[in-house]
Amino acid sequence: MLSILCPPESFVPFLQRKIAGLLLLLFLAATLHAQVQLKVLVFNVQHGYGTDNVHSTTRQVQYLIAQKPDVVVMNEVSKGDISGYLQQLKVQSGVVWNSVYFDDMPGKNEGNLIVTRLPITSSATHQYPTTYVAGINMTMSAVEATIAGYCVFGTHLAWKGTVGAQARATQVNDLLLWLSTFSCNKVVMGDFNAGDLDPELQPLYQQYSEVWSQAVRTGVATSYSDNPPIIEARTRDTRHIDLIFTTPGISVVAGNMPDQRVLTKLPVQLVGTTDDLGVRPGDHNFLTAQLQTTAVGTASNLALSTDTVTFPLLGLGSTSNPLPVSLSNPGSAAVSINAFASSADFGQTNDCGASLAPGGSCTINVTFTPRASGFRGGMLAVLDDAINSPQIVNLAGSGSLVGLTSISVIPSSAAVPLGITKQFIALGGFSNGTTQEVTRSVTWTSSSTSVAKFNSSIGLATPFLQGTTTVTAKSGVFSGTAILTVTPPILRSITISPSGSSIAKGLTQQFAATGVYSDNSKRNITSLVGWNSSKPLIAPVDSTGLATGLAIGSTSVTVVSGPVTVSTTLSVKAAALVALNITPMNSATALGTKQQFKATDRDLERHKCSCGHGKQSGTGDERGCGDHQRHCDFGNRHRLYHIEHHSGSIGFPGDYSCHFQHPVGHDPAVHCYGYFYRRQHARFD
Repeated sequence: MLSILCPPESFVPFLQRKIAGLLLLLFLAATLHAQVQLKVLVFNVQHGYGTDNVHSTTRQVQYLIAQKPDVVVMNEVSKGDISGYLQQLKVQSGVVWNSVYFDDMPGKNEGNLIVTRLPITSSATHQYPTTYVAGINMTMSAVEATIAGYCVFGTHLAWKGTVGAQARATQVNDLLLWLSTFSCNKVVMGDFNAGDLDPELQPLYQQYSEVWSQAVRTGVATSYSDNPPIIEARTRDTRHIDLIFTTPGISVVAGNMPDQRVLTKLPVQLVGTTDDLGVRPGDHNFLTAQLQTTAVGTASNLALSTDTVTFPLLGLGSTSNPLPVSLSNPGSAAVSINAFASSADFGQTNDCGASLAPGGSCTINVTFTPRASGFRGGMLAVLDDAINSPQIVNLAGSGSLVGLTSISVIPSSAAVPLGITKQFIALGGFSNGTTQEVTRSVTWTSSSTSVAKFNSSIGLATPFLQGTTTVTAKSGVFSGTAILTVTPPILRSITISPSGSSIAKGLTQQFAATGVYSDNSKRNITSLVGWNSSKPLIAPVDSTGLATGLAIGSTSVTVVSGPVTVSTTLSVKAAALVALNITPMNSATALGTKQQFKATDRDLERHKCSCGHGKQSGTGDERGCGDHQRHCDFGNRHRLYHIEHHSGSIGFPGDYSCHFQHPVGHDPAVHCYGYFYRRQHARFD
């Protein structure tokens, strides 16, 4: 006999949760012994604003979802926007996203956000040491989420260009100490405010692999046609500062810097952006990467002949003689070799093949090609299925401008509006026939510092006054020049006042437009812009910004000036009673005689209703006026006037009452009484 015991209904959800948890644990355990792919994306959202200065979390999420990432690290996220991002991620992807957030500094209400469509099994946060630079608090933070066997970190380092370099160096060292407490496959993403040529990031480049450089070297990096992966002429600061680092056990399947521009819109440019074409959802290029963990074996360890290789001083663009490193298998089982990875300034060739037999060895020849002057650090990683995979060699060298024969500056001439920075690039010609970018290896100056000044080490010009200046990039006896013209500031945004206003039918509303320009100046541009109404039958707007309420409803009032547009809502409500006059106000009449009175509705539409005893009239908006009452029905207002006659008494020949009635649910009735006996007066109650 077979008996089947069914659990009670209340037990089923508990059982489902247990099974789901068990499956998750099995999945995570499997990641330790299998290749698990993860698509990541890093994006500084700059508080939700695009390069058209329009705030839209919906637009930013639309671009993110199009890349189909598993995990996104977002920097400069306003705390008030988090719910909007999560809601839009759910709406646009159809799934609920998990998240971890941490303020950059206590009470700042801005920080780093990690969102993922996968489960988060644990999380952690970290505050960097309090750091002040030039009196500015540059304390920042990092956040971590464990996802699908990866430890994903989001961070944002100190800003302020070279001034903040000292703060960034402190933060990098503190970050590395915090990362060392995690035993997992690490992915570190964020806005580092520096790149591979900046010395403060070199300790990070020595211990971790930078994804974009690795993707470029292995031929799996893609970008858009006028911003190729190596030149990156249209990336912020001409070099991406939004970076992805991984531990050596992770390989890069693909890297992509997608085109975020809407080229059908006219150019809009904000401070710090070198891309002058189209409108983008944010001022930073976002970067995606398809990552993959390497399978872990159990048979053997591999051994390297050295863990450090140092190259002599070398001129930019020159490639060193190869230095050999031996890789051997002292174990008893063959080891499969999956890949070799090296940092940006270093390359390698090898004769190792796809596997290394027990007792066998092979040679890796490492070369050095400095991309900038000064110290250059990196590493070589061997990815395989050995127990101790990956095997790491620390690499070091220094670049110089030895062999430099010429310097040229691009662009050779440029015009920028006041308030917008301009990035210049220096190219160096060398005696070996190569041309190398030397932007950060030369000194930049401006012939007229009142017109524009330079950050002397990165070629970024900041304009201060309209005019022309000569830009010079110099190293030793060699120099190159360009012309920079600072033009009048351009309009960046418009504000309309009042915003979201409401008027009664028959009244007008005067709008004003204030323009905010690229130099942060503000001007009244009401008469310089175009005005229009989406529903002119409700409320048209003339060329001076004056709107007139013609019918009940709502319309969108829009201001247009070139590529900049902004709108606000105008609501037109029902007309309201402002007064009811009875004329004549003061009157005396003989006993037994009649007096004609006139009641005038001084509402916002200027309708009138005259009323008198013993008289009929059908003029204006009056309806059904009779001997003892008169109704003034104003269509959709559903309001009614009653002029009623009451018999006189005790010497009073009569009195007339005028009742103003509202429909149910509106304001209480307003009563206007007009009495006459030698003297007449009116009151509202």
